[in-house]
Amino acid sequence: MSFLHHHLPTNFDNNPLAQFVKTKLENYRRFVNSVNISEIDEEISALKNLSINEKEEELIEYCQHYSILYRYRNYLVHEARSPGGTMQSMAIDQYTACYHQYVNDERLHLLYPVGLMKRIVTNSVELLREYLKKKQIDPYERVEDVIRF
Repeated sequence: MSFLHHHLPTNFDNNPLAQFVKTKLENYRRFVNSVNISEIDEEISALKNLSINEKEEELIEYCQHYSILYRYRNYLVHEARSPGGTMQSMAIDQYTACYHQYVNDERLHLLYPVGLMKRIVTNSVELLREYLKKKQIDPYERVEDVIRF
């Protein structure tokens, strides 16, 4: 929601989506600790029902977590920089994405904690392993000059 808010028009009078997002975020601007994304974010279908044109629907897609996470990955891998300005210490032992706020800063910062990244990687490897077993695929058969242990 916070990312979407920054892309929507500042004139809320004739824009139900922008008004909804602004009102929703105002309820969370007074905290300092982190808050789970599920407490702030809305279902994509609810947001699309409030959109008034195709551009807003594209913005909603652009601001979905899968899209943000992919861009985050690209920043880290291709640009060797850390986006977001968030502190990992605010999400110690957390395994879900969250928003947090710094003292005297009204913006909400999105944080994908290390625990979430580890869970995504672990789940991906396990799902790949299950898929290969189910389909009876030996990945080593597809690679030449592989040293098998």
